[in-house]
Amino acid sequence: MSKPTFYTAFANSIDNVLPNLTEEAMKISETMQDLVFADKLYYIKDEAFSFERLQDMFTKYGKRIDIFYFSGHGVDGCLQLYNNYKIERERMCDIVNTFLENATLIFFNACETFMLAQQIIAEKELEKDLVIISCKSKINSIIAAKFATLLFKQIGQPGTYRDAYEQAKILVQAVHKDYKFKEFFCREDVASCVDEFDIGYIEIKAESHSESGEEDCAPVLTAATTEKKAKTSIIGQEKLTRDALTTNYVGEVVEFITRESQNINPETLQLLKKALVAAYQIARGEKKSKETIELFKRAAELLPGFSSASAFDSLINTEKNIDKPTVKNIIKSEVSGNTIGGLIDKLTNIKL
Repeated sequence: MSKPTFYTAFANSIDNVLPNLTEEAMKISETMQDLVFADKLYYIKDEAFSFERLQDMFTKYGKRIDIFYFSGHGVDGCLQLYNNYKIERERMCDIVNTFLENATLIFFNACETFMLAQQIIAEKELEKDLVIISCKSKINSIIAAKFATLLFKQIGQPGTYRDAYEQAKILVQAVHKDYKFKEFFCREDVASCVDEFDIGYIEIKAESHSESGEEDCAPVLTAATTEKKAKTSIIGQEKLTRDALTTNYVGEVVEFITRESQNINPETLQLLKKALVAAYQIARGEKKSKETIELFKRAAELLPGFSSASAFDSLINTEKNIDKPTVKNIIKSEVSGNTIGGLIDKLTNIKL
């Protein structure tokens, strides 16, 4: 299986600086670099994203790009690039549809970019399934960056683009209840939309596929579907790699929950801590009991951002294999050596 290519572009403004853009670029880049060092993907990052750079990179590598992510300013469907250069909607649409013909995910994390997504979908001949994520309104850049970070942290886990989107959405809405998301599954709904929302998810099938909507999953961010419909990771089926990536994702979820602990039910936080303590003990030799299995299941059902009880099994497996190179290449240095213990410490430092 060939390695996927990810291209992330970050463009700040001289006059209207996004204060968190550098931090967002660093966090997403760290996630990608973990996988680069593990030889799982190709990664291109631009942080001073000019129009000349866009043309050059898309001309050279556009056909190889699987995921394109842009974060910065947008207005009326136009992207603002380096030095406040504004690329008009029609021009950006032509560039995307000409050069990114093999992309399966395009994510415009910028204000008022849904109009751009609408035009791309309207004019694109879809030979492949395509997912576009964009923003309808003027958005809170900090919340939008957190959503994107959570979504990309799930790379390598079993699932689809939509799985990753749904988990990031659930976690963001658990804290920011007024933040609005909307999903689309056909060209007509995209074209006719007049609703107001913050982030929109568009999943359109290739022209040769049935346009039945949600029944057929889009190409995957974290998985590919086999003939038996089993979900396997886009970066390979190596369990240790996937478990280590899940551990990083759970760490991101725990960090988010602890930062926003005032918005999370104290009983839910207690349940998370109890489940982590149980995972810690199992990693050190205790047997998993029926009660523990039920605890993991209950915690996953109640905790925003957790997709299933298997996340705790991934934590346990990562902890047991922390010294293996595959795990060391992926696990963040600040939690290496005692991953579950580090998560417990984060929860201990807040008032439950």
